[in-house]
Amino acid sequence: MALFEVTKRNIHRDRRVLGSNWSRVYGNYFSDEQVLRAFVDLSSRNLEALPKKPKVLYVCSGTGLLGEYVVQHLRKLGKMPSLTIVDASQAQLDQNDNPATRKVLADLLGLHLHEKFDLVIMRSSLDYFHTPALQVAALKRVKAHMASGGIFINQCAALPTLAERKLANDIYSSSPKIGKRHFQSTDLPWLYAKAGLAVEKLGAAPQLVLSASDHILRYDLSSIEVRLIRRLIAKTPRTRHQLIKTTLKGYEMTFDFPIYAATKK
Repeated sequence: MALFEVTKRNIHRDRRVLGSNWSRVYGNYFSDEQVLRAFVDLSSRNLEALPKKPKVLYVCSGTGLLGEYVVQHLRKLGKMPSLTIVDASQAQLDQNDNPATRKVLADLLGLHLHEKFDLVIMRSSLDYFHTPALQVAALKRVKAHMASGGIFINQCAALPTLAERKLANDIYSSSPKIGKRHFQSTDLPWLYAKAGLAVEKLGAAPQLVLSASDHILRYDLSSIEVRLIRRLIAKTPRTRHQLIKTTLKGYEMTFDFPIYAATKK
């Protein structure tokens, strides 16, 4: 499988948490029942409107946990869904042991499945595409796989203002161990429009609060790198970063997780 350079770098940086270790990232946030439930509860109207046998595509899926949760919910609604999960990491896909789930090893930026899906989902992955242009390219790949009348539901890591988003981006890019990110903010509708998608905010999942200790566990940050991040936060006026702060020995970042539904324009 051919990978884009940005994807290769991100897989390498996340090597410590790929596979079975993924479920423990950030205090088990991504496998928390309350977080999973928020996704289906806020999407309920869209999920109920899907056809009787909906084809579901989960891009940047990791182990596919959220996708499995969504199709279980669809079955409770009396539907008969099929699930395809797509990830650039074989170690992640290998953690999904559901024989009914189709697993595809692929990079979203070059994804061409030559079929359409009634529902496409994504969670906490758009920020890995670290420029607006890359994010629009990723969203266009999503759009290309949406059926007529299909829906794209995305839960994304976000900061409430552009200034706070810039600080978060700067923090992540300060260490090559973490790498560049471009988190979502108030310009998200513009990105979707550039990709040919009309977007609606459904609500938000619980916030994610992570600490310097979480980053150390995930990326093996050194004390020098932690101090650098603390300095980045300290030199930014406090009024510009309500969700990012220094602590006694480290720092703390709180991310919003808004959930959006999008359709083709």
